[in-house]
Amino acid sequence: ATAVSSSGAGPSTVTGAVVKGPLSNALVFLDYNDNGVLDADDEPFIRSGDAGDFELTPDRSQYAIRVTTDETTTDTSSGTVLSDIKLSAPSGAGVVTPLTTLMQEAELSAAQVKAALGVPDAVDPLTFNSYAGGVDASVAISVESISQQVIATVRSIAAASAGAGVESSAAFDSALSGLTTQLAQASGALDLSDSTMLQSVTDAARIAVVAELGDAADAAAILGRFDATKDGVVQSISALNSVIDSAAADAIANGGSLSDARLKNVFF
Repeated sequence: ATAVSSSGAGPSTVTGAVVKGPLSNALVFLDYNDNGVLDADDEPFIRSGDAGDFELTPDRSQYAIRVTTDETTTDTSSGTVLSDIKLSAPSGAGVVTPLTTLMQEAELSAAQVKAALGVPDAVDPLTFNSYAGGVDASVAISVESISQQVIATVRSIAAASAGAGVESSAAFDSALSGLTTQLAQASGALDLSDSTMLQSVTDAARIAVVAELGDAADAAAILGRFDATKDGVVQSISALNSVIDSAAADAIANGGSLSDARLKNVFF
C-alpha cells in the first residue's frame, strides 16, 4: 500500500487500510498533537471502507495515524463486531494493524517488532496487508495469527481491568503498555501463549493501572479486584493463543488460506 501520495503542488493524501481482519467503519484520524484523541475541529477523520480502506488529506507534516472502533465496526473477514479497540501507525505507514500499533506506541522499529514476535523476514509491517490480493498465503496466515494473538492478549487484560473498575479506554491503554513493555525488553522472540511471559505482561499492565489510578479513593479496591482475576486471565489468554497458533500452523502445513473455515472460526 502507498501511504502518502501527491501530485504537483497540491496537498498529499494519506491512504491505507485498517487490518485486524479488514475493519469496516472504523474511525481513522490523523493525530497532529499526539494526544491519542480525535480533535474533530482540527484533525481530519473518516470511517474506513469495507476493506478497511481510508484516504485522508493532512495539512501538516507531523502526525500519527490512529484508529478507534465501536459497536458499528466489523471485521469483514469474520463478520464479527470489534468494538473498543485502538490501533495506530507512524506517519508514512500504508496499513494500521496490531503490529504498527506496537511500533507507534513503544517507539519500536520494524526490525524490533519482527524479531520479538517472529514475523516472517519478507514482511514490512508498515505496508503488509494480509488480506491484499496476491500475497503469499502462508505468510498472510502467519502475520494474521500474530496480530490475532496480540489483540487477544491486550483485549483480555483490558477486560479484566475494566471489570475491576478501570475506565475502558484507560484499561486498553494499560494492557497495551504491559505488552509493549515486554516487547521493548525482549532479547528474542516472545511466545504469546507462554503463561510465564503473559504473567509478566499482566504485571506490567498492573503497573500502568496503578499509575492511571493515582490517588483515587477506590484505587485499592480496584487493584484488589484486578489481582483476584490475574491468574485466570493469564491462563485464558495462554489457551486462546495456543488455539490460534495451532490453527494457523495446521492451515500453513495443509496449504490453506485465510478464507479457511477453521481459521475463520478461531480468528475473531
